[in-house]
Amino acid sequence: MKQNQFITIFLAVNVVFIFLHIHKHVRFVQHSFEKQRYERLLAQLEKERDVLTNQLYTLQSRSDIKAFAQETLNLRPIALNQIKKLDIAKRDTAP
Repeated sequence: MKQNQFITIFLAVNVVFIFLHIHKHVRFVQHSFEKQRYERLLAQLEKERDVLTNQLYTLQSRSDIKAFAQETLNLRPIALNQIKKLDIAKRDTAP
């Protein structure tokens, strides 16, 4: 009787260990796929960051800013003789 209980418990424990081992392997595979998905997302985001950085540097160039100001905002360059100097120091002194 004791030997039958021991064999039954031994087999039940072994079956439980087998299922735990399978569960561990399945979780490992799931995490592996999740890691691959995150690595692909990271690579995609790095490419997008590089593209946006290049766009930023392109938009910061003087020629692009000048073209935008002239075409979109209808601004024109001014000559030095069009600039008037204000003398604020004379206004601040009281008589």
